Amino acid sequence: MKALRFLILFSALYAFSFGLAQQQIIRFETETHDFGDVKAGTKPRFTFKFTNTTDKPLALRNVKGGCVCTRPMWSEAPVNPGEQGEIIVEFDSKKGKIGDFHKSVIIQTSASDQVDMVFIKGRVIPAKPTQAFLNPQYKYAQGYLNFRDPAINIALIKSDEKKAFWAYFENTSPKPIQVTLAPNNSPFISSGSETVRVKSEGLDSIQFSIDGSKFDRKTDGYLQDTLILVTDDPGGEIKKLPVIGSWKRIYTPEELAKAPRIQFESMTFNAGKIIQGEKMNHSFKFYNAGGSELIITGAKPSCGCTASAPENTEIPPGQSSQINISFDSTGRTGTQTKNVTVTSNDPQNPSLVLTFTCEIVVDPFKSSGGMGGK
Repeated sequence: MKALRFLILFSALYAFSFGLAQQQIIRFETETHDFGDVKAGTKPRFTFKFTNTTDKPLALRNVKGGCVCTRPMWSEAPVNPGEQGEIIVEFDSKKGKIGDFHKSVIIQTSASDQVDMVFIKGRVIPAKPTQAFLNPQYKYAQGYLNFRDPAINIALIKSDEKKAFWAYFENTSPKPIQVTLAPNNSPFISSGSETVRVKSEGLDSIQFSIDGSKFDRKTDGYLQDTLILVTDDPGGEIKKLPVIGSWKRIYTPEELAKAPRIQFESMTFNAGKIIQGEKMNHSFKFYNAGGSELIITGAKPSCGCTASAPENTEIPPGQSSQINISFDSTGRTGTQTKNVTVTSNDPQNPSLVLTFTCEIVVDPFKSSGGMGGK
């Protein structure tokens, strides 16, 4: 019986002490505030009001924001029992990123080591320029910079040319943004102007150069690279713009003498008559009559009925190869003429057309139902 009374007394004391440990020291009217949309560059504030629920005066002794973008402000004056105090929390959107945010503030009082917390949340959105500065041409946004063009088209640049180009942009932020060319751009992209500082809600551009002699390639044709810009834009420091166009190598007389040269034994072929449904195969033979490696970049037929492919794509000087074609005559009749366009790095003949012809006849045995008869 004594043991039972002791157990009951111990349980009551434990519950009482646990309740004291968990006793609420201060009570907030709200513990979470939602700022909603916050324009980048602004510093919204909210006042958290609390009540001293103890029977003694207390003071806030340690109030800390969860990051540098969250700054609490409070009075160190004691708050009497039953009276209210305030903690003002300021969110600095300049030190945050575009998008949602959730931040906390930790609070300790002189009455206890117990920790209380309040929270702020919201979403940082890019600051919009006034209508007077809004240019509808600049609609390709990267952070606070709106670019005029989605890509920079340099059209055609030759290996003996160096041309200047410009990237145009609009600053939609409430403060100036510095723009410069990144040091890790491709070798053929070089700076054409000093660092640009774009005023708030202003238009500007940065110049750069394309050096055609810096391209490391053996064949003419389409090119694509990326212009990289470094900024102090809080919406994203690195900006990237595609650079597109085509490149053509220009040979000196000395280079031309050593250049690759494709030479076909014949560029036409007449297969004569073939029976409908059969496949006609032929090889157009050629050799490299130049002084450097010949590269076959394509062998494109004019019709889906024809398959074509080079036997080798890289042919050393003096070596031979061939373009193999296969023509399917199924469903066709009469005279057929088909082409295959061959492209290479031969500067004098970058594109050549091979032609073959044939006459498709219907199998007389199949059309008459077989040999049979008398």
